[in-house]
Amino acid sequence: MGGGARGAVWQRTVARLSGRRVRVPDAEELVALGAAAQAAACLTGERPDAVARRWGTAGGIDVDPPDEEDTETLARIKATREATLRLHEEAERQAEAPAPGFSPAVSRGRSSDPPT
Repeated sequence: MGGGARGAVWQRTVARLSGRRVRVPDAEELVALGAAAQAAACLTGERPDAVARRWGTAGGIDVDPPDEEDTETLARIKATREATLRLHEEAERQAEAPAPGFSPAVSRGRSSDPPT
């Protein structure tokens, strides 16, 4: 967990938008701890989450979501995601289409038409 994720505002935001309890681990250097748990899992054949639990990494504070779901914010996020997807799809279509006036045969010098 990075520094921002340790902030109370971020924790409440994640709990509010996910509608789920958020566990903020007591452990420091969580990226390194996760990498170590994955390496240990490779060596022992255990699942990484089982290794982490065996190491006692589950301790921490819980941030509960509010009683009411933040439907307004969730609707804005959904609309933004859908608009972004449409933009990506349009960009892909444009990338696949030849440029106006472009002829692959002409560009390779194979046109039967005389040059202008």
